Amino acid sequence: MTERDLIELSFRYRTKPGSKDAPLFRYLKKLKPTQRKQMILKALRACYLIEAVKADEELDKVDKRKLVRHLEKVYFDETLVVNGEGVEAYLNVSVRD
Repeated sequence: MTERDLIELSFRYRTKPGSKDAPLFRYLKKLKPTQRKQMILKALRACYLIEAVKADEELDKVDKRKLVRHLEKVYFDETLVVNGEGVEAYLNVSVRD
């Protein structure tokens, strides 16, 4: 794969110490850079990948269904743990014809 074959996205965001995002930024800054990148990418996938797949004209319907099943399995086939307490999460996603 050449450099030309890659899709690159750069993201930079700064926040004020007293802002609502400050605790999140302090937490992320404590992580190792590779850990931080993986966590941010996972969060982006969880929030926006379904919309991105729906909007992607290069994917056919079969590929979209496979991706949706993968998302359901990765993000919602288990109980989430938040502050030591189990939190049930359910996802109902479909690809319309």
